[in-house]
Amino acid sequence: MKPPLTLIVARQAGFCFGVTRVIKLISEALERAAEDGQTIFGLGWPIHNTRLVHELEEKGLKIINDIGEIANPQKALLVIRAHGEQRPVLERALAAGIKLLDATCPLVARIRERAAAESAEGRRVICIGSAGHPEVQGILSCSSNISSAFLAHQPLPSWGRETPVSIVTQSTITEATFKAALAELAACFDDVRSFDLRCNAVEKRQAEAGKMAEIVDLMLVVGSQVSANSCHLADICRAKVATIQLDEVGQLKEFKPHIRRVGITAGSSTPLSIVREIIGKIEEKYTINYEEV
Repeated sequence: MKPPLTLIVARQAGFCFGVTRVIKLISEALERAAEDGQTIFGLGWPIHNTRLVHELEEKGLKIINDIGEIANPQKALLVIRAHGEQRPVLERALAAGIKLLDATCPLVARIRERAAAESAEGRRVICIGSAGHPEVQGILSCSSNISSAFLAHQPLPSWGRETPVSIVTQSTITEATFKAALAELAACFDDVRSFDLRCNAVEKRQAEAGKMAEIVDLMLVVGSQVSANSCHLADICRAKVATIQLDEVGQLKEFKPHIRRVGITAGSSTPLSIVREIIGKIEEKYTINYEEV
């Protein structure tokens, strides 16, 4: 007889609006590509999910690392990923005659616009987020002045206290990360404007995951290690309970004997089909009692 297990599945799991939109735009472009004689290129992964990217590649999407790899610019359509792209890259592509398919998440586009507007007033822009993330790099590229990424407990920008500073955010950072970084910056500069432009859908997902982590023995976070929002979910859960982040059902391991309550959530670029596969795998070994948070 299979042992009992309580399973709590997040209501907020699944694609966000921005991911749904980019998949739709790319799929439609790939359908038109043959009759238009175009090749569809993605500069890096348009979505941070291995399975989705491979499916799009099978349909004809070509992933490249630099627009110099495009041999025939006049027949190319370059997808601007959901995270957005750096302005110099966009300008270089247009100068080469490459057409653009802008799949930038509308929320990310709003952050970029705010960064550009604050910069136009002569203010320096700080983006609270990971300096190496493409979304943050794209946001900072919209500033015409000196700009910087920042996370709490990192070296502060070496600007004078009197420097007018405008603070924006990477869309997926946690509320705790935002508040900690903002407090450090507010103590360092006298003229600070802050714009909390974090994604509301991501915030709800993070809050739900945090509640789940308080009442289970183990959290499963389904999402790629290169997905910032998935990693942030895992960090939130890991602070409260044992947490495993996995990308595919094949990475699921045997649960330890003391595990009796398991929570499952997923990043915004994770297909629900993967979540269902993981649940199906668990059902093979346990008699499941489903609960809601």
